[in-house]
Amino acid sequence: MSFPPDLHHVRDPGRNGTGPTGPRKRDPDLVSEIQRRLERASRMQQELAELREELLVQREKFRSSGNELRTQRIATGDAEVAFMNALRQSTTPLRLNLTS
Repeated sequence: MSFPPDLHHVRDPGRNGTGPTGPRKRDPDLVSEIQRRLERASRMQQELAELREELLVQREKFRSSGNELRTQRIATGDAEVAFMNALRQSTTPLRLNLTS
């Protein structure tokens, strides 16, 4: 599809603040409203960034405490195994003496 060669001089009415009759006037209320909304969006983005950072810190603390808990569970399991082995070793000779 090709365009007629004379269309290169036609301007889009929304580009560069110009319309078919020249520059458009800016509505101060509209500009003010847009600025307020942009500022609000900026604050919300900043708050979201801070919340994300806080979440990352909390997640790392949770992971760390989970690792500490895992280490403690392993140590407790090892201590239980050692205790049960010692208990078996101490009761085995007694059973032999009692039955013999």
